[in-house]
Amino acid sequence: MRKNLNKIPEQVVAAIAAISGNEVVVATVLKVSQADLLRGRHRNLGLGFENDALVFEPNFIPNPAIGRYAKANTAGKTIIRKDLPKVHKTIYMGERPIFGEYSKGTFSLYQTRLIYQKQFKHPRHLAVAIELLDTAEESGEKLFTITVSVDEVLDKTAADFEERLLFNLNVLQEATYSADVFNASVFAANATVADYLKTLNVAWEIFPPGERDRDLERILGKYSKVTEELKRQIRERYDLLFSIKPTPEIILGASGIRKYFGARFAPDLAVFENLEYGNALYVMYENWAELSKLSRTEVLNRPEKDYTRIEHKRGWENRLKQVVASKLGDNETPQELMPVAA
Repeated sequence: MRKNLNKIPEQVVAAIAAISGNEVVVATVLKVSQADLLRGRHRNLGLGFENDALVFEPNFIPNPAIGRYAKANTAGKTIIRKDLPKVHKTIYMGERPIFGEYSKGTFSLYQTRLIYQKQFKHPRHLAVAIELLDTAEESGEKLFTITVSVDEVLDKTAADFEERLLFNLNVLQEATYSADVFNASVFAANATVADYLKTLNVAWEIFPPGERDRDLERILGKYSKVTEELKRQIRERYDLLFSIKPTPEIILGASGIRKYFGARFAPDLAVFENLEYGNALYVMYENWAELSKLSRTEVLNRPEKDYTRIEHKRGWENRLKQVVASKLGDNETPQELMPVAA
């Protein structure tokens, strides 16, 4: 079976046309046998078989290792815009000796090149939901019928509907290897749109720091699965954030199974990230009272002038300190630190 779809299949287009109303959900129905479970056939869904029963997580974000769409869902994707004019970019080439002799000192060498512009597509952090519909027995083994759906309601009238539809279809295709990746007539009729929309809202909590161990305990208490790796990350992020002055307030956020942790240094300067599924943190420059009212998708789709995205690459800690210090120093988003399309 195909792992990815290059375009929306004709049967999906026909199913969408047959749906009354504008809201649709990408989903499929699978029949899962006991033998398949024991062979690990549905490992992408995390399905298991224990004590004569199906074992599964009702909601989860697909492992980015299963495919390029799952990876883009958690890490985002950089697109080279060959359809746009090239732009000049100055590149640091390192230090060079004066007249070929380091004893005379060095100078910084820069080179300006024409390059294609780049566009970063933010991670969507879409979760997959599993529901057990029926349990039967055939030829002495269990047979389970489940629904698997992407937890996003798509609006057929939206300008980016087809783009989002194709993305969601591929997220599910990679997770299920199902040829019938869209069961629109069933899910559009039975899904409660309000239930899906709840997953877009972020419940934010902000509080002043206290004693370190107690703060860490409070932060970790928001997570359902606390691993040693998560503990380490929380401790390191906490210590880093509180090494920056002035002492910030702590930010916690929850949107479905997604959890956010960060700090607020000023009314218009907040830093947060998704530790479980993200590979970058966001420094937001908007007033927190307004920012906190937005859905998670609205937050991640702010104009580039309203935030700086810092990937967890070498030196990212110093980069964060520079951005925060610059913002607190002149109360303006530093031009040289803003994301650029290059």
